[in-house]
Amino acid sequence: MSMKYIFLLFLSFLSLEIISSHEIIEQYGKKKTENKYIFLDISGFNSDSKIYISVTTIFAAPLDKKLYYNFYGNIDDIIFFSAPFSVESSSSSSVSGLGTYEETYNYKITKTDANAKYLYLEYNFEPPVTVENTENDKTTVLIIVTVICSVIFIAIFIVIVVCCCCRCNKRAAYVAAYPNSVGYGVSPYVGQPIVPVVQPVMQPVLNVQPYGTGLQPNSNYNYNPNNLIKQDSTSSQGSDYRINQPQNYVKPV
Repeated sequence: MSMKYIFLLFLSFLSLEIISSHEIIEQYGKKKTENKYIFLDISGFNSDSKIYISVTTIFAAPLDKKLYYNFYGNIDDIIFFSAPFSVESSSSSSVSGLGTYEETYNYKITKTDANAKYLYLEYNFEPPVTVENTENDKTTVLIIVTVICSVIFIAIFIVIVVCCCCRCNKRAAYVAAYPNSVGYGVSPYVGQPIVPVVQPVMQPVLNVQPYGTGLQPNSNYNYNPNNLIKQDSTSSQGSDYRINQPQNYVKPV
């Protein structure tokens, strides 16, 4: 056997090994791969159809997030593939949890070759990656979900603001109706202050007896203002008499 046939046989085996190692995703299918390229069966897509591709990675995305591609009608007799076309991601999303992280990039490719049966895809994401052919555009789904969440958030915010305004208005009306009340839960009827009734205290009447007339106090003495006047005049005369009398002083030795 000549060297030419041996070389052709070697190329045939190499081609069969390469073909058998091709990973192909069925239409609207999904596959996790350790390679940086994969094939998608697009035989069921018509010309000018939109093909939606999602690539999910568990590592940080590189600076080059483009998806490179090319159309092929047959991949059995091809050893080396090229991807001269590229497309930017239309949207992205990330999901993080306890010790897990996933980031998904969505792409949209138009089938420009009506005879193409396979779509060759290349990317710069670090494997393993999960490539999926979605039936609907995930970008549109993300936009719809974002709009719905925004509407719900705005509705909740408006309800909270309206409730706060109604509560403030009720409080203002309550304060205007009952200005002497303090806060909620206090009776609007202000009680009158309780004034204690002071009973008149009867002062005891003392029996005043005149002194200075040489009379002893007598508990049976009857009080008479005329007697007081008479005694006062007598007392005053006795005082004048004592003052007018000469005083004899003894000189100390």
